[in-house]
Amino acid sequence: MAHVGDNRRKVIFLLIDGMGSLPVKDGKTEWELTPTPNLDKLMQKGVYGLMHPIRIGVIPGSDTSQLNMLGYPPEKFYPGRGPLEALGIGMELKQGDIAFRANFATVDNNLVVKDRRAGRIETQDAHALAREISYMKIDGLEFIFKASVEHRGSVIVRGNVRGLGSEGICDTDPHREGARVVLREDNALARAIKKYTLKAHEILSKSSINRKRKLPANALLLRGAGTYNEVEPFEKRFGMKACCVAGAALYKGIARYLGMHVCHVAGATGTYSTDLEAKARAASAHLKEYDFVYLHVKAMDNAGHDGNVKMRIEMIRKIDKMAGMLGKEDAILVVTGDHSTPPTKREHSFEPVPILISNVAARSYGMKKFCEVSCAQGELGRIEGKDIMGLVMAYSGRSEKYGE
Repeated sequence: MAHVGDNRRKVIFLLIDGMGSLPVKDGKTEWELTPTPNLDKLMQKGVYGLMHPIRIGVIPGSDTSQLNMLGYPPEKFYPGRGPLEALGIGMELKQGDIAFRANFATVDNNLVVKDRRAGRIETQDAHALAREISYMKIDGLEFIFKASVEHRGSVIVRGNVRGLGSEGICDTDPHREGARVVLREDNALARAIKKYTLKAHEILSKSSINRKRKLPANALLLRGAGTYNEVEPFEKRFGMKACCVAGAALYKGIARYLGMHVCHVAGATGTYSTDLEAKARAASAHLKEYDFVYLHVKAMDNAGHDGNVKMRIEMIRKIDKMAGMLGKEDAILVVTGDHSTPPTKREHSFEPVPILISNVAARSYGMKKFCEVSCAQGELGRIEGKDIMGLVMAYSGRSEKYGE
């Protein structure tokens, strides 16, 4: 193989969570209904199409689809949601650790769940309670807990878990109120988790913090178990030093899993109030040190789940302004999403999402509106998430000639 020159360029990968949609008014989607002057201009110096984040007909999760788009096929590299969330809130994982997502919850004396989020306990109280159950050792295994925001947190199980039944470990969270916490004794690991759950319940039930609460946070519910295994770092895999600008824990966790630096940006919350202009400025500033900036925007997905068309339109306006700021950089700008979240469905959906690769040499197809319909007419046609990093490598001058 031969290298095609040394014209390497930097890349901003703008990932709009829940980007795609279906018609919401007069047969048009939010992207068709909302003026996007900056993205429209960026289409004139780029290539575009529609992208299936996993495969045609597959409803993507955010975690699996983003791994796929970043060049890590989930069928090989997906560790489960637990490890990614734990990494995202700053926990350190070791090879072979099992990690869970965890919720503070309210249960009765029979461990029947009354509220899966303990009345959405305040973050300050959750962190105080977390200190009371931050570490336990049970049956030779270490259980490490860290709270994140409101009722959420993560639990790491560390020790010699091989051969203890880790392949079939199940959630303790019954995923609904009125059901009992799921405690199993199938194997040694399940029995240790049962003991941990009961011990945490005992300690939390006696806490002075819970005495003042109408809905005491007196239990931990575990879900999303996965085993952590180290993967080839993004920089080694693609030859680009990478960083991440994101607000929510999952996306920071994906970045840490792939060996990216996670940037702290004041105002980056992952909610409707997130400061997209601050995130754009941070992405631009980090281009000085990094070759690839993974820039995640969450709130479009939130609005889709809420069925909030008005907020999705407001977010599109903000994203367009953000794209205008990013488009001024001497870097390739990739704009796409990890899945569709149509507000008419209020959940993830299988429809493809737009993809635009701008600030590159491209053929002209005339003025287009950035939306699903126009992107369907682009020269990229329909691609899959696994194709993106190949295109990024090619357009950034990092591809190699195949043959002579």
